[in-house]
Amino acid sequence: KTYLVQQRDQLIPLKVGDIAYFTIEASIVKAYTFENKGYLIDKKLEDLEAELNPTDFFRVTRQMIIQRSAIESLQVYFQGKLILHVHPKWKEQIVVSKAKSRQLKNWIKENTTN
Repeated sequence: KTYLVQQRDQLIPLKVGDIAYFTIEASIVKAYTFENKGYLIDKKLEDLEAELNPTDFFRVTRQMIIQRSAIESLQVYFQGKLILHVHPKWKEQIVVSKAKSRQLKNWIKENTTN
């Protein structure tokens, strides 16, 4: 699958496999590639979550959907929460709630090929 994203005055195709994560900031949804390039996406995170392959993408917070291969490590945080370390590095600390932490760990276990 491909999304058409705007880059200045052009629309360019962006393959889903090239996207490390989707974020929302100030009501603007962006896709960030593994090369750390950000592109505006004209969709809601809820819509993206519904159409992305759940084997490859997981909604870690209300503001972020991440591709499995972008996860570098998980760090145990207080009260059952996790801190997510991703590539490319995100500008803010990604804290996963206690409820989502269990789901995230299960998702990683279920969707990792040995």
